[in-house]
Amino acid sequence: MVKFELVTSENGTYTYHYYPEGDFISEPGVIELNLKNESIYLVKLADRDFERYVTAEERNSLIKSLNDMIAEEGGNDFEEYVSEGYTRRFYADQAISGIIDGLEKGNPPENGMRAWY
Repeated sequence: MVKFELVTSENGTYTYHYYPEGDFISEPGVIELNLKNESIYLVKLADRDFERYVTAEERNSLIKSLNDMIAEEGGNDFEEYVSEGYTRRFYADQAISGIIDGLEKGNPPENGMRAWY
């Protein structure tokens, strides 16, 4: 579970703090949403967050499994294989997703929470 809250808003730039496991005592992570540039990115990883690089090989292994399931069910809308890996952040990615979901409903959210396990 991760909680996030808007801490500043100025000229279309919104800065959020996010708190893994709702821990408001540890150092929060920082996420910045820029409406002018249509971007959102992690500024600082929270003390209780962690990241891991997922290789293209790992991603393609998952894609192969998904495509095998699609084929078994008679489908033909297969996922494409990738050539690059990416960095996965356990809590920050969920907070960013929650901020984007709130934004899609109208305005940048004041706060929110995500639970996924």
